[in-house]
Amino acid sequence: MNDFIKRIPGYLWSLIALFLGIIIGAGYGDSLIIVSSTTHSVLKGFIKIVPILIFIALSPAVNKLSSKRGTGNLAASVIGWYLLIQYLQGWWVLYFLHSFLI
Repeated sequence: MNDFIKRIPGYLWSLIALFLGIIIGAGYGDSLIIVSSTTHSVLKGFIKIVPILIFIALSPAVNKLSSKRGTGNLAASVIGWYLLIQYLQGWWVLYFLHSFLI
């Protein structure tokens, strides 16, 4: 039995835990309100910290690029990508609005 449990992949354990959480939450929602509020608070704090962690993780890479004079190219490609996405998104919205209004 122990070998059988060890052979179950991690993603399947996550799926099982998700379904069990949904079932338990639906059945005992009122009595588990403290778990819900604690989880919400932890996730809110984590979401506030994530941009800082991403900045800390990317700072050495940007510093390395600037020492090789690649920062300008990086900034230009990021700005170009942003402008292209905004342009395509605008046309996409206009196309779907036009198809719904006609």
